[in-house]
Amino acid sequence: MALSAFPTPWSDPTGRPDVPPRHTPRAAALLLSGTSHECAEARRFTVRTLAAWESEHLADDARTVVGELTANAVRHARAHRPLDTAEAEIRLKLTLRPAHLLISVTDHGDDLPAYPPPAKDLDTAGRGLRVVEALSDHWGWTRYRPTGKTVWALLPLRPRS
Repeated sequence: MALSAFPTPWSDPTGRPDVPPRHTPRAAALLLSGTSHECAEARRFTVRTLAAWESEHLADDARTVVGELTANAVRHARAHRPLDTAEAEIRLKLTLRPAHLLISVTDHGDDLPAYPPPAKDLDTAGRGLRVVEALSDHWGWTRYRPTGKTVWALLPLRPRS
C-alpha cells in the first residue's frame, strides 16, 4: 500500500509522536495512491484528526463525507490511470475554520462531479453527492488546468437547529 501522510496533528514538528504539539494544527492532509482499500484509511485519518482537534462531534458526518468523496475520486478519477504514476494520487485535506470543517479531495481526473437524478429505492449506487449535500452547508468543486480537480464540502461546526 503506497500511503503517505503529511504532518499529522498528533506529532510534533520533529516527528516524535510521543511529544504533544504546542499548538493544535488547523489543517491536516493525507496522500493516497488511489486504491479502493485506502478509503477506509481516509475515514480513520479523519476520525483521528478530529479527535486530536477535540472536534469528535463532527466525526460521523465528516467520516461519511470523506468516504463518499474519496470513493468517488478512486472510482471515477482513477478509471484510466496506471497505479504507478503520480497522476494516481488523491489528496485528502481537512481544514478547521471558525465556523466550518472544510473537507477537500484533490485528484488528477478530468471529469467533473456528476449530480445524478434521484436514485431508485433499490439502486446500490448514485447517492454519494446527495449524501454530501445533505450533510454539508455547501459543497462544490474547483477545476485545474491542464488536468485535475478538488471536490470540497463545508460541514458546520455547530449542529443544525
